[in-house]
Amino acid sequence: MREDSCSQCHAPLLPGDEFCGECGHPVAPAPPRAEPLPPAAGPAPSSQPHPVRWATVVIAGLSIAAALAGAGWLWRSGTLPKLGLPGFSNAPSAAAYRPSGPIVQIPPAVLLRGGAEDGPAEVPRKVSPADVAKVSQELERHPRDPKVLNDAGCIIAAAGDVGRGIQLLDDAHKLAPDDPSIGYNLARGMYQQGKVDDAVKQAGEVLKQKPGMDEARLLRATAAVAKKDYRAAEDDLSKLVRRIQLAAFLIEGAIQLAEGKPREAQASFEQAIKLASNNPVALYNAGVASQQNNNLALAANYYRQAIALDPSLAEAHNNLGTVLMQSGNPQGAFEEFHAAALQTSDGAMLANLANSSQGLGQSQDKIVGAWVIEGGSWDISGSVQGQALSQSIPMPPGSRITLTKAGEGSYRADESIGGMTGTAVFTLRPNGSYEAAAAVPPELARMLPPSVTDTGTVSFWVGGNTLFGDTKETVSGPNISLKSAKTWKATRVM
Repeated sequence: MREDSCSQCHAPLLPGDEFCGECGHPVAPAPPRAEPLPPAAGPAPSSQPHPVRWATVVIAGLSIAAALAGAGWLWRSGTLPKLGLPGFSNAPSAAAYRPSGPIVQIPPAVLLRGGAEDGPAEVPRKVSPADVAKVSQELERHPRDPKVLNDAGCIIAAAGDVGRGIQLLDDAHKLAPDDPSIGYNLARGMYQQGKVDDAVKQAGEVLKQKPGMDEARLLRATAAVAKKDYRAAEDDLSKLVRRIQLAAFLIEGAIQLAEGKPREAQASFEQAIKLASNNPVALYNAGVASQQNNNLALAANYYRQAIALDPSLAEAHNNLGTVLMQSGNPQGAFEEFHAAALQTSDGAMLANLANSSQGLGQSQDKIVGAWVIEGGSWDISGSVQGQALSQSIPMPPGSRITLTKAGEGSYRADESIGGMTGTAVFTLRPNGSYEAAAAVPPELARMLPPSVTDTGTVSFWVGGNTLFGDTKETVSGPNISLKSAKTWKATRVM
């Protein structure tokens, strides 16, 4: 009979725990568990999930493997794309850091069934799993209804599965080739896939059917800006039925920046903000214009507002980093460049991160020392036994990591949990990061369900007295497909 508290620290245990959720001490021996949906990774078999508990955050936090095994353990993670940049050198000047340009926001997709009483509705900025489930069920009931196909395609594409979304829109267009809204959504999807010429051609067909459809004209103007055909973009803007709208001001401002008119561009972006004060792209673009006008304080304010509304806006983090670097705050710049690099593999942004990391510490051994984690986050998505899973979990502070030099360009990280110890060796990469190969500890490997694999690597970035750990991890097996992204921040203590 299991005890319901840990014999070492007396913390309460949950059914199925193999290790204490507080101190990591092993619980009474039990055979490997193979429940399809672990407590830490999603809903328990009962109707309500119980809260995730952490043994300790450790190097990369609690891994999916640990969750599947019912244990709090370590050494799981992911890596950032590698750059062929030179190793540590003299600190780059502020001018070496490249800001991102303006964003031209394409008009939203059009839903045909939602909001039927008031006409077509726009796809919401953030699509939830419940939205996807709803349109998927409707699609099963009406697989040949072009309006259903249209709405399902728009929602599924907005949720991240662009390929399937565009296929559904193409199916809808084949069933209703004369519907301008469906034709516009298809053109918009083509543009998202990078098929700019096809998108322009399809938008042109839509405008033949409905010359007053501003969405198609704005999409065509957006494509013209991307191709630097500013005359064509201005021509489409001049033919809008509703000239005073958000997308029009964003496109106009982007054209003005390209023409070397940052003051006029800032005025256009501020007009966009008046129409939509909570639009992060409008705020970000106003920051770009302010920075080009050399008003760094105003630019930083706009970037911070944009980030508050959309923390995943990599361009805003990157440009705030360049402003902080110009303002003499290299530590703050490093942290913003890191936040940008988490969201994208853009080479210029990664170069900014690498340069700032090298500039804050000339020695390649700067990672050596003791660090205490301040906190972080763990995001999981995927499916288990056909059930969609999406979860974001805060990582608690307090875990201590010790790094020592193990050889030239090689560093050992150590941490113990309860009665067990974890060790990993990190290698210095050309881009200034430190990476370790993934290895599932034997204690966990024995607990994983049969045929389940867990892969990933951990990547460290160091700037001054700040260390970031980044994770991308994949778990796959029969009826299991999960991905996680973790990031945490630590401070040097010695």
